[in-house]
Amino acid sequence: MRDFAVAFVAVVVTLACGTVSADPREDSTIRLEARSQLALQPAVAHEHLDVSVQDGGVHLSGSVGTLFQKWRASDAVAHVKGVTQIVDELE
Repeated sequence: MRDFAVAFVAVVVTLACGTVSADPREDSTIRLEARSQLALQPAVAHEHLDVSVQDGGVHLSGSVGTLFQKWRASDAVAHVKGVTQIVDELE
């Protein structure tokens, strides 16, 4: 029982110190979630958008009707876990 307690404390201390980091999210997962977030935006016609991801950086391209739609698309993707950068080339 003592060994278990020592191991548990070691894990808690290691996690608290930040020496164990989670693996970054896969680009395919980020792309899927970004597309899902865009689909949830009624103001954005997501059918005309292309989303590509490389190393956590999201590239948005395609066309939207208004500046507001462009902003909403970028904002929706910004909230996806694992996104490190957004390149917004929406027209």
